[in-house]
Amino acid sequence: MKSIKNAKEKKNKNADDTVHKFIDGTKQIKRKQEACMISWAFTNYGGSSTIVENMDNEEQMK
Repeated sequence: MKSIKNAKEKKNKNADDTVHKFIDGTKQIKRKQEACMISWAFTNYGGSSTIVENMDNEEQMK
């Protein structure tokens, strides 16, 4: 019985690790997308204050 319980605990831990890796990967993708968007906005719109203003305007238009 003890080995079955240990196997279930190990399986649950592996599933938890997989979920955490997926979440971490998703967060990493989101950070990269945000960095690309900021880089694109900086290139196309100029200084940092105009980036924030333009991003705010785009949000309001949605």
